[in-house]
Amino acid sequence: MIIPAYDVQGSSWDMTTLPPGPLAELHAYWQGKRAGRPWPSRADIDPLDIPLLLKYLLLIEVERLQPMRIRFRLVGTNFRQFFGRDLTGLTRDEAELKDGPEGGLAAMMADWREVLQRGEPRWASVQQKVGRDGLDWVRFTGLALPLSREDTPHPNRAADMIMLCTLYHPDEATSGGAA
Repeated sequence: MIIPAYDVQGSSWDMTTLPPGPLAELHAYWQGKRAGRPWPSRADIDPLDIPLLLKYLLLIEVERLQPMRIRFRLVGTNFRQFFGRDLTGLTRDEAELKDGPEGGLAAMMADWREVLQRGEPRWASVQQKVGRDGLDWVRFTGLALPLSREDTPHPNRAADMIMLCTLYHPDEATSGGAA
């Protein structure tokens, strides 16, 4: 499956600029689970604590940073719909996710790598090329939050998991090219 290109319309490491709503609520949840550490561990996160966001969540385990190898640990229903199937438990290779000529997957993974290396959350407003279901482009706002598989994250190591939350804006989708 080829991952289409995406165009970052706006992005920030500054969580005070995060628009109010579900992403800000998820960030507050993540902050509360940090407990003074750089980021929470996977064990600290219970998706059932945030049931209204569960369908928008994607939990990725990073098996290797360079070159990046990922495994999908939790795939919310909105991501299942986007990918056309459930990727839970699969690596990128097993899911047969390939980069398109526009480099969308490479760009996403570079963003994820940066979140892991910095150990800080990042949010972005994105326009993504779809080219199916009568749509050329969709717009979404997403939040990437670093996590650790270890119960006590080590401050001198990069985070090794990412919790992503993506809110699609179907009213802003286009069928005639980029907006």
